[in-house]
Amino acid sequence: MEVVNTCADKNGGCDQKCRHGPGGPICSCHSGYELDADEKNCNDIDECQRGLSQCKQDCNNSPGGYSCACRLGYTLDRDGITCNDNDECSVNNGGCDHTCENIPGSFRCLCTEGYKLMADKKSCDVVPPRQAVLIATSHSRSDTPPHQNSPRLRYQVTPPTVVPLLDEEFRQYLALEGLDVSHCKTS
Repeated sequence: MEVVNTCADKNGGCDQKCRHGPGGPICSCHSGYELDADEKNCNDIDECQRGLSQCKQDCNNSPGGYSCACRLGYTLDRDGITCNDNDECSVNNGGCDHTCENIPGSFRCLCTEGYKLMADKKSCDVVPPRQAVLIATSHSRSDTPPHQNSPRLRYQVTPPTVVPLLDEEFRQYLALEGLDVSHCKTS
């Protein structure tokens, strides 16, 4: 009796691999595929959707396998699965005028004291000094509030200058424009 290889004709009807068995062809699939219920066809396994990949960030399914990818601000390592942070600050200071701070997946620009970050989030511009006018009515220490006709004292104050004040009563009658009097001393 002659043995006929059932895989010799049209791969035994198998989609991918065929092995001759005692009852006829036995189909199987390449790595990354699984045998369909019809036991002939092979279907791609979506390793990404099933959580079978080893990717540290993004996974892209492909026929019979998958590939890993990284989000913006990261670069794929030689191992093909790990994502390494890009240090954007190492090239041209990240485009920042003053200080570049690398943060995972990104960076941010910072300005030195006396400067503010502009709308482009990279440029720094000088913060003009704020001047506050301190207007106080001079009066003697008593329980009587100062009169409107009393002579006024005028001081130009550029924060964070500490303005010495005579006492708490005098402090109550100060009219400040934009100056926090908590920095002022009382006697």
